[in-house]
Parts: sequence; structure tokens; C-alpha cells
Amino acid sequence: MLSMGWKGLILGLSIAAPLGPIGLLCINRTLEGGRWKGILSGLGAASADAFYGSLAALGLAALFQRVSWVQYWTQLIGGAFILYLGVRFMFKKAAAAQENQAQQGESWAKVYFTTFLLTMSNPITIFSFLGMFAGAGVSTPATAIWIVLGIFSGSMLWWLILAQLTHWLGTRLNAAILLWINRVAGLALVIFGGISVGKALMALLG
Repeated sequence: MLSMGWKGLILGLSIAAPLGPIGLLCINRTLEGGRWKGILSGLGAASADAFYGSLAALGLAALFQRVSWVQYWTQLIGGAFILYLGVRFMFKKAAAAQENQAQQGESWAKVYFTTFLLTMSNPITIFSFLGMFAGAGVSTPATAIWIVLGIFSGSMLWWLILAQLTHWLGTRLNAAILLWINRVAGLALVIFGGISVGKALMALLG
């Protein structure tokens, strides 16, 4: 059983590690609100990964795949919100990393749930897990539980590392550099969001 947990941990790391819109969001929130807001953002993403992993483990991915309009609408809404965040980051001044902003900006609940919902808006994740589960040898409920716990742990481990490294780096950068990091991250989010919205619209209208 423990071996399945380790497999799940590796799966969670491999899904979370590639830098995408959620990673950029985690970095931005860490720079602006401190490491705990970055970690909380990661917790939202890890929870969504675990949820999708559970669906794959329970064999519900095939059902989800048949309801294609759900995939496209979640992708469209998620992409539009990523676009909004990107524009917001591009035109917002970077906060000094040394200042304690725990009581400012987004609430803890908003930080968690926006990241959770954004991660959920990418249905491709569930199919990634489905393919990985096929090679992992998940055959019983007990092995499924262990591998889902491993997925959550692996994903959360990555977000902890990313938030800590970003916080450490942020304390050594001045406000001008942080401002440009905000703008670059915002531009990248606009690109990610635009691609997501474009693909969803093409699928819905085509």
C-alpha cells in the first residue's frame, strides 16, 4: 500500500510542477501577501488535484468525458477569470515583499477557493490522472485511497516548495523588480487565459 502512496506522490508532483497559470498565481500571491497566502493558494490547487484524482480512481472520468459541454464551459469560465487576473496583475503596483499584508487584499477563504476553482476549470487534469492511473495498477478501493492521498501530498509538497522559494526570493528584491515580475506574470496569465477561452469558444461554436 505504501508503494501506491509513493506512486501517488510522484503523480501529484508531476501534475503540479509544470509552471502554468496556477503556479504564476501562487507566485504573485506569495510576493504580495506573504508565504502563507502562497501556501493557501497551493492548498486549493492540491485539493482540486486530489478531487480529480479521486474521480479517476473511481472510474468516473469516462462519464465526465461524455458530458463535453461541461468541460468546455468550465474551461471558458476559468479562462475568462485567468484573463481578468492577468490584466489586474499587469496594472497593479507590486507590494513591498517585506511588508506584512496578511490583513490586506483577498481573504483567506477567497485565496483558497479561487485557486481551487481555477484548477478545477482545467478538465484536462482528470484525463492526465486517468492515463497515469492506468499505469499505476490501481485495482482496489484501498489502493485508490493511498494513491489519492499521495497525489494530494505530492501536489502540496510542490506548492510548499514554490511558496517558500518565492518568499525567500521576494525578500531580496526591491519594489521595482517586483513590479516587473507582476507585469510579466500578468502578461503570461493573459496569454494562458486567452488560449483557454479561444479553445473553449471554438469547441462550443464549432
